[in-house]
Amino acid sequence: MTYADEGHELRGTGGALRYIADLGLLQKSFFVMYGDSYLPVDLCPIWRTSEQVQVATMAVLRNEGRWDKSNVIFRNGTLLLYDKFARSPATLDMDYIDFGLSVLTRDAIIQGIASGSEMDLAHLFNQLSLEGRLRGHEVLQRFYEIGSPQGLDDFEKYLRTTTGIGRHT
Repeated sequence: MTYADEGHELRGTGGALRYIADLGLLQKSFFVMYGDSYLPVDLCPIWRTSEQVQVATMAVLRNEGRWDKSNVIFRNGTLLLYDKFARSPATLDMDYIDFGLSVLTRDAIIQGIASGSEMDLAHLFNQLSLEGRLRGHEVLQRFYEIGSPQGLDDFEKYLRTTTGIGRHT
């Protein structure tokens, strides 16, 4: 395992990935996952989707505002727009959400993020979607965000129903 310490100057996920690319440590293609989520999904089909056209691929879930604000327009197997910062997703017909799992390419990072910059990865995903360079892969199982008390409660309920594991009161 190789890792890079960005020190005290935090760059955001996008900036950190560019930093790793500048060090020559970034693979040609790689997964990016949210650290505060449990994602019950098989990684192989998402990886195969990205390999078909060698572009960034985002796993998306039909959400309709259920688990968080929808941020993706996904129609007939095509990701048309990703915009985490859209003010009114419903008026844009956004009914999918970023699942928290994507495949990115080193080229997308180098071309889309300036060296030494601070950048949220959402800005790169938005730009890639506007350029038609972000592919979608629909997943059907919901994600479990575990970074909040409500999300952790939902995850524990899921564990109890599927495995019998979890906090018992």
